[in-house]
Amino acid sequence: MRRIADLTVAMLVGMSVHVASAQQSQKEVDLEALYQQIDEAIDNSPVYVAEFEKRLNKQKDLFMQETDTDAKLLNGMILFEMYRSYKNDSALHYIRECITLADSLGHYDIAGQARSKMARQCSNSGMYVEAAKLLDEVDTSVLSQEGLTDYYDARSHLCGEIANYSLLPDVKAQYGAAQQQFRDSLEKVADKGSDQYLNLRVWELISNGDVQEALKISNDWINKVGPGTREDAMASYFRHIVYAQLQDSIMVRYWLGRSALADIKCAVMDQASLITLAHMVNIDGDMERSYKYIRFTWDCNNNFNTRMRSNQISPVLGVIERNYQDSIDRNSRILTIATIVFIIFSLLLVSILYYVSQQKKKLAQAKSDLTKVNEELSKTNHKLKWTNDWVTKSNKELFEMNEKLKNAKQTPERQEQ
Repeated sequence: MRRIADLTVAMLVGMSVHVASAQQSQKEVDLEALYQQIDEAIDNSPVYVAEFEKRLNKQKDLFMQETDTDAKLLNGMILFEMYRSYKNDSALHYIRECITLADSLGHYDIAGQARSKMARQCSNSGMYVEAAKLLDEVDTSVLSQEGLTDYYDARSHLCGEIANYSLLPDVKAQYGAAQQQFRDSLEKVADKGSDQYLNLRVWELISNGDVQEALKISNDWINKVGPGTREDAMASYFRHIVYAQLQDSIMVRYWLGRSALADIKCAVMDQASLITLAHMVNIDGDMERSYKYIRFTWDCNNNFNTRMRSNQISPVLGVIERNYQDSIDRNSRILTIATIVFIIFSLLLVSILYYVSQQKKKLAQAKSDLTKVNEELSKTNHKLKWTNDWVTKSNKELFEMNEKLKNAKQTPERQEQ
């Protein structure tokens, strides 16, 4: 299985953005749509796990009920393959059962191959001493081509793990050289279409700087596997490494996402793609999504049950949790400031509304007073009109009376004349 330690180079290269290639890739993929599919797959993970558990239980029943030892051995190998990425303890249990059965039947080639598979599982989970002991017990002279492939794959993986994690330069150099020797042996015996061979070729081509040829091999690998399968998850994972060398950050995230999506739907608990994707999404600033991914990865690891995976995930989990908490704190501060501003504006609004209400009351009172004044004025005007009419009438009467008096005075004067 993929080693999370091997992600370091891909993570660092994947962080750098090659603008031209990113723009070109953006036309081809929709990362947000892919992330949404991963979100939905995580939410539906219990369904995928339940379906896988049904198949596991059915296979376990076949193993327990089988009376033919050869058939039982075959069922045990199938159980190991089903468990190797799902639950480490169970995988080791069933492969140990297979070794016992093969030895009892005298199938030493199968027993040697099973020991190689068990050693690979042990080194994958940090059990290096146990892996070395198992491999030392293998008689390579009786192994088939497939058995030799598993043997050299386990040897190269163990040496690579020790070289990668050792703090001593001479140990690193010694096991690094040994890893290359076993890789050379693996390349000679592995089937050219096998995942082990394709995995090896991609790494070698990348190491030699022939990225375009690595991309070509990756294309063939992707086209060979069925979409959404564990094989697709593996092929997609190594394809992201090729694009990391091309510094195409968009395609790095796309193929990591496709690998993670296949892993989730296949109920894989030994996660590698999703933890790397979580780190990259965190770099992109999507704290909530990266936290969701890393927490899901942590839960998967608890089910897979290896301390080594916990040690590998913990640093990334710590970084993402701190960033996520910082994001929460920052959002809380923003929310607090926004709340204070809202309260201030609310108080201002209430004050304004109160002021407007008081002004409206005053205006209404003034309007009422004006109405009363207008009514009084109207009454006064009416009285003035009446008074004016009376004065006019009185003046008219006085004028007429004066005219009469004047006429009366003029009449006696005429008579005297």
